[in-house]
Amino acid sequence: MIGQRPDGQEPVEPAQSRTVAAGDMLELTADDLVSGGYRWVVVDLPAGLVLAGDDAVGARRTFRLRAVTPGSHEVRLALVRPWEPAEIPPAATRLVRVEVVTGDGS
Repeated sequence: MIGQRPDGQEPVEPAQSRTVAAGDMLELTADDLVSGGYRWVVVDLPAGLVLAGDDAVGARRTFRLRAVTPGSHEVRLALVRPWEPAEIPPAATRLVRVEVVTGDGS
């Protein structure tokens, strides 16, 4: 299984776009840097998406988002050490553009 991901899981790249229907769930996955104490967190979540939960299995963190409002939304993730002050910049950031469409595809 080297180089393969479970169905439905896509890595979070530095900039990525996804399309999802309103009411559906969207999963974003990213690998924490456990050995350095870093983990991915959602730092900016627009009102059109709701964080339904997140969990980690090993170093792989999965964020589950529910698409609520149709439109274009941007989710920002940051790789941080949770105990460090907020003014310390993250080790990495990711931007995911999410297009939420209605059930009829518009």
